[in-house]
Amino acid sequence: PYTSQQNARAERKHRHITETRLAMLFNVSAPASLWVDTFSSAVYIINQIPSSVLDNKSPFELLYHTQPNFQVFRSFGCRVYPYIRNYSDHKLAPRSIPCIFIGYNTQYKGYRCLDTSTSRIYTTRHAKFDETSFPFADSPSFADEATLLLSNFEETGSVLQAQSKPSTSSPSSSPSSSSIVPS
Repeated sequence: PYTSQQNARAERKHRHITETRLAMLFNVSAPASLWVDTFSSAVYIINQIPSSVLDNKSPFELLYHTQPNFQVFRSFGCRVYPYIRNYSDHKLAPRSIPCIFIGYNTQYKGYRCLDTSTSRIYTTRHAKFDETSFPFADSPSFADEATLLLSNFEETGSVLQAQSKPSTSSPSSSPSSSSIVPS
C-alpha cells in the first residue's frame, strides 16, 4: 500500500482508463451516476484501438487474431432509438423509444441504452443513432462559456477579468501595470 511507484505500468494504464472515462463523461455532461458505464465503455474502446506498444495492433487483435470492427463505435451519450419489441408486453406497444447510448454490453454483442423516463437499460443489437443530439449536454443547468470569468490561479479568492483595451497610463505609472485588473 501507498507505494504506487512500484506498479508504474499498472498505474499508467489505470490513469489512461480513468482519463478516458472522465473525458467521455464530461464531454456529454453526463451525470456521475453513469461512472460504471463510462469505465466499461472506456476499457472496451481502449482494447479495440491499435497501440504502438503492441506494434500497432490492438489487444483484441492479438487475442482473437482478427481485426476489430470499428463500425460499431458510437458517440457516448448520444440519442439512440433501440428496437425494443422483444421487451414489450403486447404487440401494440411502441417498437422504439428515445433513449441515451451508455455503452457496450460486456457479455453480449449489443448496445446499452438508457431510458431516462423509467431508468431502464435496454441491450440491443438493432438501434438507430442520432449522433448530433446529446440529451445530457442539452440541459440548461450548465453555465454558458461566455459568462465564465478568467482566473490566474496565483492569488486565492481573486477573480480577474480581461479589459477590452490596453490601459493608457501616464509615464509616471509603474511599468508593472497589465491589461488584467482585479474586479
